[in-house]
Amino acid sequence: MKHIVLVLLLLLSYTNCTLPSSNEPHTQDAGPPERKGCIPHQGSGPRCPAVQLLDANAWKRIPSEEDPFLKMKTEHHKCLPLGTYVENGVFEIDTGLCNFATIVQPLQTEIRQGERLQFTLLHEDLSAPTNATAFVVLSIDGERIWQQEIPIPSEASYYQPLWTAHKEIKKGAKIVFHLHNHGANNWTIHSLTAGAL
Repeated sequence: MKHIVLVLLLLLSYTNCTLPSSNEPHTQDAGPPERKGCIPHQGSGPRCPAVQLLDANAWKRIPSEEDPFLKMKTEHHKCLPLGTYVENGVFEIDTGLCNFATIVQPLQTEIRQGERLQFTLLHEDLSAPTNATAFVVLSIDGERIWQQEIPIPSEASYYQPLWTAHKEIKKGAKIVFHLHNHGANNWTIHSLTAGAL
């Protein structure tokens, strides 16, 4: 339900903690426990505190003819203009109006080798006329780094996959997010951060 997602957003916005997910997302790298404090790094190594790599207002839809997921699109998929929007500083997708979305934006700052990256994605209760599966993918600089199949129906939940950058990625590299699902559901792209998590 909407109030559950709003509570999660408030917790994410006003605390520095990493929330454990009630569903177990696929993670590229489970990594060490969260650090309770850190010393700001002034050199070229992992930054502390972590920095935001996304701008909610910078997401753009990829035209169908350029969509790398076009082969997965069916006659039942659509994406109306009002189906994606920014609310309270985060990017929202309403699959009642846009049930097949592929969006892109440039990396807002570089990713340094050795930094820990964390993506946070939330959804409200997922429902559909029949049982189905939602499919989400995140890629950076042409590399698919996280994907997840999520059963429908499902209760409201969130995902926070973690991985380590094994190479530097320059500012401006493409970040691509894809989502398709059946049913009228709501999804929130909260953040993508990099640093000494």
